[in-house]
Order: sequence, then structure tokens, then C-alpha cells
Amino acid sequence: MNEGVLYRRNRPLGVVGTVLTHFWFKMFGTMGFTLCFFAAYLFLLRHPASPVSLIPTTWPDAAIGFNPAALPIYLSLWFYVSLPPVLMLTRAAIIGYGARVAVPCLIGLAVFYFWPNAVPPADIDWARYPGVAFLKSVDMAGNACPSLHVA
Repeated sequence: MNEGVLYRRNRPLGVVGTVLTHFWFKMFGTMGFTLCFFAAYLFLLRHPASPVSLIPTTWPDAAIGFNPAALPIYLSLWFYVSLPPVLMLTRAAIIGYGARVAVPCLIGLAVFYFWPNAVPPADIDWARYPGVAFLKSVDMAGNACPSLHVA
């Protein structure tokens, strides 16, 4: 078999063929998985089981300044997070991948449940950055660990 070329029933598949294989399963599966995770995450964010702990800032927090131009890079995660299942050929591989991805998600949700946490508020006028202000309003700057993107 030629490595680098994906095959199905001994016929080569290009990228389009790979993406279209089980397309609806991949699309709705990824959306459903993401929806379930965020429903749980936002519920825990708005209903912490105990008082929220503040995580102190560290030297990298001071060394790496805020840059609103990084927002498109952050938002690109919605593209690359869907790539692995889109490039898989079998439902078994997709389900196995989903199970492996679920483990760190569940660990993170357990941390958020047992140790709700946040970073100290930044001294930034978020009104000057509406795209970032929207994200901050949804995330409420909570659950900074292990979800360090919030920080």
C-alpha cells in the first residue's frame, strides 16, 4: 500500500473523499460532543460547587502581554479541533478518538467542579476590544486551571 494515500476498498481516496466518508456522522458527532462539553462547562462555570479560588499570576503572565491580534489564532481552534475526526475513515476510529478526547475533558470538568478557580481581573478596558469582551462575558474569567486559555 502506498503510504500517504488513504485507501478504502483498495481504491485511493483523496482529501475530499476522506472528508466525505461518514460526513454526517463526523459533523454531528463533533458538534454533539462539543455541545455536551460546553453545556457541562458553562453549567459548572455559573454554578460552582464551592467558592471560587483565585490563582495568583506568575512571571509568564507579566512577560506575555495581551494582544487583541491574537484573537484569530485563538478562534482557529474551532477549525483544528475538528480536523482529526474529519480525516478518519471509519466510525470505529472516530468513536475511539472521541473516547480518548473525553478523558481529559472529564478530568478538566472534575477539576472545575471540585476546585472552581479564576485569575485576578486584568487591568484592561475590555470595551476597547469587543471580540475579546464577548468571549470574556461568556467565560466569565473562571476555571483558569487547567483551562489556561481563560487566563
